[in-house]
Amino acid sequence: MKTEEQTPNTIVRHSNHNYQVFLRDQCAFSAMQSIINSSNYDNFLGNNGMPVPEFVAKESYLIADAMLKQREL
Repeated sequence: MKTEEQTPNTIVRHSNHNYQVFLRDQCAFSAMQSIINSSNYDNFLGNNGMPVPEFVAKESYLIADAMLKQREL
């Protein structure tokens, strides 16, 4: 049950954990999992075949921001 309006600054509480995750972070986590699990993950590899974490993280937050923006419509 939602008791307050959720914004990117709203904290998503996780029981039995000592950390707080913002809604934007939760969306980025989901996007990152999708990128890593996709059959196109090779497109996110560097020239030497090593993953590029910074690129995946940036793309994940771009997707998260788009998701949150869509909620405003």
